Amino acid sequence: MNKKLTFPSIFFLLLRISVGVFFLYTGLSKIVFISGFADDIYNYRLFPEFIINLAAVFMPFFEINLGLFIIIGLWLKETTMLVLLSLLSFIIMISSALIRGLDISCGCFGYGKGQLETTMMMDIAMFIPLAFSLFYKNHILTLDKLIRKKDPES
Repeated sequence: MNKKLTFPSIFFLLLRISVGVFFLYTGLSKIVFISGFADDIYNYRLFPEFIINLAAVFMPFFEINLGLFIIIGLWLKETTMLVLLSLLSFIIMISSALIRGLDISCGCFGYGKGQLETTMMMDIAMFIPLAFSLFYKNHILTLDKLIRKKDPES
């Protein structure tokens, strides 16, 4: 490694790993009981019924892929933007449920699991530093850099 390890590079690596593990865990926990996750989505009362089952099947695999990609640093900028959009959509959905006084589980950690307020705080806590990471150029241990080194055109 020809670059010095700096506090920001280590911080953003640990952030990537933490967010990635979080997304892997939440995705895997939803796969176990997809129909229950569909119930959790329904309880938000935000989506038409025909979308709920599609979302319940799609979201866990989407989260798992985002988790893997952000950990290994594959398409890091694009993956980070998708994670940020996901977190923002979760924050908006949870805020909507809280404003409307819904007494529901967020469904983030599997069927019937996850308190709205706690989950929203975790999402915000991940969102802010992850947004700053988009502007950081010297990420370490990324598949993107490995691919770029082998690509003679880059």
